Amino acid sequence: MRTRRVEPNAPGLGFAHMDPFNLFDATVPQEVDESRPEGFRRLHLSIGALVGASQIGATLYELPPGQRICPYHYEYNNEEWMLVLEGRPTLRTPSGERELRPGDVVAFPEGQRAPTPRSIVRMSVSGS
Repeated sequence: MRTRRVEPNAPGLGFAHMDPFNLFDATVPQEVDESRPEGFRRLHLSIGALVGASQIGATLYELPPGQRICPYHYEYNNEEWMLVLEGRPTLRTPSGERELRPGDVVAFPEGQRAPTPRSIVRMSVSGS
């Protein structure tokens, strides 16, 4: 196999300048989308576009007490991960409900046969 060294910023390779984005410095817009049904009103900031991503996305959510990110569902066409930065949201899966804590990471594989349909809800303001 022949290989050659390519300089990271070589012309024509499409490398973009990558500026860091710190989640802990992010400001999530505080306008609640009233068009979303009660129980699913969340605050969010789409991170993918902010960091120049084109193949993968990321969203920073803030959940008011009693609100969910979205209805109970499966993933189609992509796998999702969730990383808890603060608070103690509740994860609902076929196995039941489980309280998560800061630092917890959960993966949600793609497809209906995956064992992880889920819904995330913030039950209370304790631990925020």
